[in-house]
Amino acid sequence: MLDDMMMQMWYRDPHAADTEAGKAVCRAQEAAADALDDFTFSFNISLIADDVERNPVNAGNILHYFEKEAVPAFKKLDERLQCVCRLDWYSCILRLLEQVAAMPRECRKKKTAAFAERLDMQNRWPKDLARYRELEEKAPEADKLPGFDAWLEKTDRELAQPVIARWKKAAAISHFRKTVGRVVGLAAVVVIGAAIWQIYTGTGILARVLGIHRPRLVAEETITEDFGGLLTEQVPIKVNSDGTMDFNASTILKTDDGSFDDTNMMDGDTATAWAEGEKNDGTGKRLYFNVEGTQFVHYLVIWNGWQKDEDTFNQYNRLKNVTLRIDDGSSKVNTSITLKSTEGPQYILINQNVDRFWIIMNTVYRGEGSDNVTCVSEVEIY
Repeated sequence: MLDDMMMQMWYRDPHAADTEAGKAVCRAQEAAADALDDFTFSFNISLIADDVERNPVNAGNILHYFEKEAVPAFKKLDERLQCVCRLDWYSCILRLLEQVAAMPRECRKKKTAAFAERLDMQNRWPKDLARYRELEEKAPEADKLPGFDAWLEKTDRELAQPVIARWKKAAAISHFRKTVGRVVGLAAVVVIGAAIWQIYTGTGILARVLGIHRPRLVAEETITEDFGGLLTEQVPIKVNSDGTMDFNASTILKTDDGSFDDTNMMDGDTATAWAEGEKNDGTGKRLYFNVEGTQFVHYLVIWNGWQKDEDTFNQYNRLKNVTLRIDDGSSKVNTSITLKSTEGPQYILINQNVDRFWIIMNTVYRGEGSDNVTCVSEVEIY
């Protein structure tokens, strides 16, 4: 394998030693050839049919052992003759790549394309070729190497240029496939992510196809379109034996006249309000509603804050982010919903069976007043 390719190196030409410069090169190349060991092994196993060693790691080994075993033999030569020696050995690596390219389907393999790219003949050969020609032109006539020049021109034209062009093309195709693979992979991640998001939020085409939905804040127009107008009949709230409505708040701002009781949330009057009675803004507390039996709830309406008038609305805190926990009789599902800091009704689309539900306060919009009290004027269930 390598031995056969070395027979085509310039220093093996019978006339290579006709000049003093040629003799120096031949002595150095003979010394390099005698020192080869691991370079020969790494080189030869890359040419074995179906061998796994056509990979970037072994290409790195070939270059490493070339620098370790061959290069020291011609380090004492001047720069021009060192270029001669390197180009002579590079011709063997180019023949290796030529032979690999002739193997069926090897150029299509990403691993082999990376092997060829790692050997870097597309940069190493042109660089040393240009530097040699520059130095050869300046060399004294007696030191020139016309025989090497003829060999180099033919090797560059018939071997180097075609081999480098072929592997550049293979590398470009490999990079293109890799890029396409990354794009396809990224697109798949985006599609899967979007599908998971639609399933999680219950929104989008996939959620509609699968019949999956999650409660979410929607505009009044959405309610009107979905139901052909706002529903007018409020879903009955369970009545206890003592006649009280089955809903409550876990905290209430206590007053002598009970003006902030939780009953204000469902009295049909947005001028009254429930207010929390905590030292902070009431975050972590909850409102509880028990529907009469398990019923299908279309949507909730929340009148956020105390909507007695604009000044009052601005004075007190309003709900911001809440957790809507719905129990359908068999399981509880939590959904995070961010309400708006606006007067008027806000609609939360439900569209599922509900046995009971909780509105848990996570964050609030801080009012302009100093009381730091959070209010809700009304909650309606349709």
